[in-house]
Amino acid sequence: MRKYTLNYYLEFLEEQNSKKFLNKLKKYINNVIPKIEERYKKLSKAFLIDYVSRYEDFYMITTYRTDNLLPVGINIIRYKNGKKIEQFYRQDFINYFSADTYWLRGKMNYFTKRYLYCDNLKELFKESEFNYSEVWNLGKKIDLKIRHLLYFCETKEIKVIESLTKIGCYKLARDIMNGKYSIIDCKDLVKSLRIPDKNFLKKIKQEDFGAYSLIIYKRFLDLSLPDKYFKYLKGFFKSYYNLERFDGFTHKAFVDYYLEQIKQKLYKGCFCYFYQDYRDYIFVGKKLNYNFKDSKFYRPFNFKVAHDNAVNKLDSVKNKELYSKVNKELRKYQCLNFEDKKYLVVMPIKAEDIITEGQQMMNCVGSYLGRIKDKKSIICFIRKIEERDKSFYTLELNPKDFKVVQCRGFHNNPTSEEYQVKKFVSKWLKEIVEKNVMKLSREGL
Repeated sequence: MRKYTLNYYLEFLEEQNSKKFLNKLKKYINNVIPKIEERYKKLSKAFLIDYVSRYEDFYMITTYRTDNLLPVGINIIRYKNGKKIEQFYRQDFINYFSADTYWLRGKMNYFTKRYLYCDNLKELFKESEFNYSEVWNLGKKIDLKIRHLLYFCETKEIKVIESLTKIGCYKLARDIMNGKYSIIDCKDLVKSLRIPDKNFLKKIKQEDFGAYSLIIYKRFLDLSLPDKYFKYLKGFFKSYYNLERFDGFTHKAFVDYYLEQIKQKLYKGCFCYFYQDYRDYIFVGKKLNYNFKDSKFYRPFNFKVAHDNAVNKLDSVKNKELYSKVNKELRKYQCLNFEDKKYLVVMPIKAEDIITEGQQMMNCVGSYLGRIKDKKSIICFIRKIEERDKSFYTLELNPKDFKVVQCRGFHNNPTSEEYQVKKFVSKWLKEIVEKNVMKLSREGL
């Protein structure tokens, strides 16, 4: 990227007969902060705020830190006949007009979340190419943490963003502005969004889809299922997690089986937990040589009982050699024990402790002994201080990066103390786990 001195930029302004603009720009810098300081306090969530100003045929986007309202950067965009012809930026705004600083051609972007200050936009866009813009309404409807320079620079996105904002599809408009959904440059909004028809557009408005929800809904439609199944299956269309079809079940039949278990009060967890538990059941059942072509195995009347019985049966056939290897691994983790005023982390001492935990918590942690032996999992127990011997939460760590894989309460469900437990776990990770990472690595974890 080429660098331009201040003198070069002054010459550029003179060539464009815009010396008057530079004088206004200096005056603005000296006076803008006191005028807008009180109004910025409303946007306390943001770390950086961008304030848009206009001078003749220039737009100026000034970036402020909200903790001290210090201007930390600027973008200047010049338009001619509604088209961008030049753009410069200067980071390190403090020495903005010093002769030894440099301007850069291009645009400045931060990786930190930024908010667009929308209160002045309607007045700003009067008698401009954005005269009928709806972007200020978009900003007032949702938190606009956006790459909004796209709005001023990319005409392809502007048309779609404006159309979506006018019909009330605010989340999708925001995500397109953020670059989370690619569009086709086309006058027809339906074709631009790559959706089947206008009825689909009504669905976007009705459900207020963002980019992610729109993508997974399009994938859901490929299954040709009624809309009522979408809320159960949408969590499995993420790019990193594929929805499997189990032997004996179509996607629809599997959801119906889950609803049947819920209706008869044989299962209490959400669909995501049911799906994961069923995968565990298949994994355990194959080790026990279950015949999953038989409906009594692949579709048991009481899934929870069948799941727990399979796990317990697998536990019972574990040999002494496995227990010995697990016990050896568990001894390495004893440095991770921790407690504060309300909760404590208890590291299991022997394999039987993990099996007992699974029975008390009604979960399948007892089947994780093989993973512990193979150094693929670390199991921890979270207890209350006043009930040290009573199971409360079961937690799994990944030994590779020491991050939490899962942390569940009784019956794999959250409790009323979910938030407090998460805070305690974060504290434990910071104060104990991070300090012992090197020690655990040296011991061959």
